[in-house]
Amino acid sequence: MKTPSEEERKRWWLLCHAYTALEKTVMICKQIIEHCPSSDHSLFLPLSVSVHIFYSRAFKRSDVVGYLKDDIIPLDSSGIHGSLIHFRDSVYGHTDAKYFEPAGKPMHNLIYSVSDSGTEFFTSDPRPRPEYYGDVLRHSERIREIIITELKKFNDTYDDLLPREVGDYLFLLDPLKPLFELHSPPVHATLHYK
Repeated sequence: MKTPSEEERKRWWLLCHAYTALEKTVMICKQIIEHCPSSDHSLFLPLSVSVHIFYSRAFKRSDVVGYLKDDIIPLDSSGIHGSLIHFRDSVYGHTDAKYFEPAGKPMHNLIYSVSDSGTEFFTSDPRPRPEYYGDVLRHSERIREIIITELKKFNDTYDDLLPREVGDYLFLLDPLKPLFELHSPPVHATLHYK
């Protein structure tokens, strides 16, 4: 019986997480398209942030498993893929002064405004246009299909290792252990912070 290597297990894990993140990306894009006629709509910013965060998850470094390399992205989609990652990195995920928009202007301007009613500092708030998310939706659905094809290959190759009995099974990354073990979620889960 063939068992997957550690690298294959990591890839499988990354693809499954990418698929789940892309499902959320597609769902949120549909919400933007349906409910946000402009980037000033009250739901636009939180939904836009969510799209960029979920989409980028698989392509950003994760401890233990690494990240999904851009080679899964078709060449003709590299522009939109790059813009999603760039916007996540330069606007929603970080506020580094070094980031620039494609036109070459800084993305994190600090502005001092003087008006008849007073003065104030504020930061620029770059946002994509709502129409952009129709392209993101189509792109995400396309990448999801690529992932499904690759996951099917894993499932076919290691079909004899997939659990058959009813239950939830934890996928194990350690190549010295079985691929799955029965998962018993805790009765009460609490996140503990230091």
